[in-house]
Amino acid sequence: MMFNRYSLDDDVIRNLKIHQKKLEGPLPSDAVRFEEDYEEIACTGDFYEYFVLVSGSLHCILANRKMPKQQRNALFKSFFELYPQYAHLKNVLTDYPELSREIELHERARRLLVSIINRR
Repeated sequence: MMFNRYSLDDDVIRNLKIHQKKLEGPLPSDAVRFEEDYEEIACTGDFYEYFVLVSGSLHCILANRKMPKQQRNALFKSFFELYPQYAHLKNVLTDYPELSREIELHERARRLLVSIINRR
């Protein structure tokens, strides 16, 4: 089976569906603790927005839908590139393993999506 817009073969589709399954669910439980510990920054909403960007983009590609340019441009950036104001928090995320893992899962999916978009 071949999807036209993104030239996805069965292996890529399977890989995308695996990523999609891993990305389902609520924010990690330690995201609340992170927000409490850094309440003056309160970036949990931005984590959620980033997670939705990646998950929504993955859905777009699996559904063979055209992705809006603004969404595509945002997808080309990692969380810390998209939200540079949080760069100084990168190292403290190790204290929040679930949140850190969730960010990494989304980052891996994002890189896969970017590679699919770039090869068109």
